[in-house]
Amino acid sequence: MRRGQICFVNFDGKGTEIQGPHPAIVIHILPRVNLAIVIPLTTNLEVLEKYPLTHLIRATGQSGLNHDSVAEVFHIRSCHLSRFSRNNSGDVVTLGEISTVEKRIINDLIKSEIQFS
Repeated sequence: MRRGQICFVNFDGKGTEIQGPHPAIVIHILPRVNLAIVIPLTTNLEVLEKYPLTHLIRATGQSGLNHDSVAEVFHIRSCHLSRFSRNNSGDVVTLGEISTVEKRIINDLIKSEIQFS
């Protein structure tokens, strides 16, 4: 698993947080504490118009997605590595990955909102 890959994660959100199994973009892995920082994806395209800090990820061979999806950058979170879907060998299942351009766009969205002064 590496930065920019899309994997299935089982989220346990509350209220308006994302819940259940969803694809998510891996942003960073913290192996010493068994955590990964991820951005959940949703197929609800209305989220693009409704919320800031979102970005459309197209369903392509590279992304491995079956449907166009929205990266909900505003829902960035850390989650334990046990929440990732795994195959019979115990390896994390990856669908695909986002492009270098998409990585830059998402990185810019994160930087635009998360600044300490």
